[in-house]
Amino acid sequence: MSTPVAIVTGACSGIGLALSKYLVQTRKWRVVMADIQEDGSTTELGSENVLFVKTDVSSWDQQHALFKRADVWAGSGGIVFLAANAGLSDPPASLDGLLGKSKEDELTPPTLDPIQVNLLGAIYSLQLFAHYVRSRGGAGKAVLTSSGAGIYPMPSHPVYAASKHAIVGYTRSIAPSLLSDCITVNTILPGFTPSNMTAPLLGVIPQKYVTSLDTMMAAYDVFLNDDSQMTGRVLEVSASKTSHFRDHPPYPDEEIRWLNEEIFDWADGDGTEFGNRWILQEWKEGQTLSTKDVESLDDKTQRFVLDQIAAVLKAFQDFRLPESVKGFGGLTFDEDGVMTSTKSVIPCGGPFSSYSNFLRGMLEWQLEATERSSHLRGWREYPELRKRLQTFFSDGLEAQLARVPEQQQVMVHGDLALSNMLFDTSTYRLSAVLDFDFSHLGAPISEYFFSFWDIGEVLPGRAKPEGPVRDWLLSGFPESVDPKFELLRVWDYALNEAGVQKPSTIHGAGHVADLWWFSQELCQAFWFTDRYLATQSAEQLEKFKTGHARYLERALTLWGF
Repeated sequence: MSTPVAIVTGACSGIGLALSKYLVQTRKWRVVMADIQEDGSTTELGSENVLFVKTDVSSWDQQHALFKRADVWAGSGGIVFLAANAGLSDPPASLDGLLGKSKEDELTPPTLDPIQVNLLGAIYSLQLFAHYVRSRGGAGKAVLTSSGAGIYPMPSHPVYAASKHAIVGYTRSIAPSLLSDCITVNTILPGFTPSNMTAPLLGVIPQKYVTSLDTMMAAYDVFLNDDSQMTGRVLEVSASKTSHFRDHPPYPDEEIRWLNEEIFDWADGDGTEFGNRWILQEWKEGQTLSTKDVESLDDKTQRFVLDQIAAVLKAFQDFRLPESVKGFGGLTFDEDGVMTSTKSVIPCGGPFSSYSNFLRGMLEWQLEATERSSHLRGWREYPELRKRLQTFFSDGLEAQLARVPEQQQVMVHGDLALSNMLFDTSTYRLSAVLDFDFSHLGAPISEYFFSFWDIGEVLPGRAKPEGPVRDWLLSGFPESVDPKFELLRVWDYALNEAGVQKPSTIHGAGHVADLWWFSQELCQAFWFTDRYLATQSAEQLEKFKTGHARYLERALTLWGF
């Protein structure tokens, strides 16, 4: 295993210096020491263990350079710990100005250096730390230095206190969003601690009010030793060698708690034709389950999980949109704020007056996409297939679309799978449904082309000659199946018990599946995903193309073309 690497800002005095020494000498880590000036401590700790980078933390450019250099120095293990510790207090003469006591001709803007160093510096550090942790796919811990002045009034240093209060709020607010990246963020509130900043007062303040550096190191250990992903916590360290977690004030009611803890909103304001797009999100807790997780559950718990998913699907199918929403495609608001239809998020145009028109739009869009693909080139490398496609689209498509029964308009999630659901694993109760990126207005059968792929299978077209699943989905399952299909059989039973519309109860489901998968095999989305294509060899891409061509040929043959 590689030696852990930490970045400590404000590293050449006080808490930062003590922490750097502790990490190197006691924990045997390597440390990047960042400070506005060096005091020779790096020589004492050894160049193989320490890298000093002169840094003004209030400068984004200097911090960016610091982290780039640290990432290279860290090697394959990357940076695993950040102590955003750099700090600055109010200048002694600033209080009169803040109180407005200066004469008119002496008025100057207040000195906000503590905001720049203490707050912005910490924000810059954490953003860069998160970036480099993510880039290596690892995990990281960050501890930001606040102060007792971060939760108590400090009349003698109001700007300093403002910056330290802000650190507490920032930590509590950003921590939940970083946890999914395996990054924890916590804050330490030191008492009066020996440092360059407090040096003038050390001879005045009674020793019993001074928090020792050993006590501070014990506080850091609380977070360094934690393996429970504790995050968003605020730890006050007192001179009495004790530490106390400080929670935020209690909420006055449930409504305020919900708005503060579970709701997130953001707008991109990108200046495009779409204007300021705005999204409201709710924070949910829980864990995803894998197929193996569900298969390993006892029968009762497994049914409980599947019944909940079936109930979600039933809710989607039963939900009725306002009368202002017509047809199939996407949703939007008009200039009067009325919900209405628009083009689908799945590239095919729209809105469409009927589901058969939705399918026509998809088929024609996909055919045109083959011309834009530098790999498919309109299937010109397969001249006989290209000719058959042209004949089908001109002479056969309308007849196939005419066979599509009229469909009920429903909300389609578009990726309703175990990987997009959160469960409380102590009770296996469903807590959230995630990832609505492919949501659209479709038909009840539509969900079976996108979802449930990790519970069993999507409903395939008949040109895919693989196993009995299509027939079972369309006609019903036998009482006994091969164990590898048992979860799918139980899932089908759960759908039946919930009264959900499913392939075996939807008229024309098989024919619609044939048309849908024919449209997808015309031009799979990955042909326009450069990052994915770059990972595939020329031979593999040719194999993909040949497979799609064979599917199209079989489908055309089944339709008589």
